[in-house]
Amino acid sequence: MASEPIETTGDVAEPEAGRAKPKQRTSRQLKQLLRYERGLAKSSSRISIAIARGVATYLHRRDLSAERRRDGAFRDAPQNVARGVGETMRRASRAPLDIMKAVNSKGTAKRMRRAVRDFMRPFYG
Repeated sequence: MASEPIETTGDVAEPEAGRAKPKQRTSRQLKQLLRYERGLAKSSSRISIAIARGVATYLHRRDLSAERRRDGAFRDAPQNVARGVGETMRRASRAPLDIMKAVNSKGTAKRMRRAVRDFMRPFYG
């Protein structure tokens, strides 16, 4: 059972001519809807992570304020809340972009133009 050298010729295996294409995972009609759903899910995930990070920032800064001085957590509450909200907004600011990336496509633009044209037709003949 000694390992023998494998002979290589440089030929690439070609797919068989009669081989069937793999089945599609989604129907053509649902493909765009699944893209929208993916964008919404990604955006929701980004927002929930942002909120968690903002609350964690607030709690961390609140604990630091409480350690530094008497009633520090209460005195510094507005500043700590502002820092937590700022962190949340920084992290969540890309959520609308996630949705628009999913929605924005050539087909969507075509459907929008057709809808506007059909809507305006009664007004302009």
